[in-house]
Amino acid sequence: MGTEVRALLSTEKEVALRDSLGVDLHPLHGTLVDRQGARLLLSVRTAIGSRELGSQPLYQRVGVTPQDVLRVDVRRLNRTKTAAFALAVAGAGALLAVATVAILRPGSPGGGGGGPPE
Repeated sequence: MGTEVRALLSTEKEVALRDSLGVDLHPLHGTLVDRQGARLLLSVRTAIGSRELGSQPLYQRVGVTPQDVLRVDVRRLNRTKTAAFALAVAGAGALLAVATVAILRPGSPGGGGGGPPE
């Protein structure tokens, strides 16, 4: 559960959802909430709330059957690649911070002092 999916639905199901929700869901982007036998329950974003309430996205739960679905793409997180990317970004940030401190420190080569000693 909690898996992000993108599904292409049959024309009949798309029309039924558009008529009941008032939203065009082509393709349907959502999160798998529950699986009950041959029926999938997805949480899909259908609107954005008012500005007074913080403009939070509003979600609706939608049930689909295998007959409703023409194609499904599942988005999975590759933990190894994500961790490697996060470490690379953190390392680059650390190097940048060290270089910035070295440049701004007075008396360091290439740093702040600028003129001859007094």
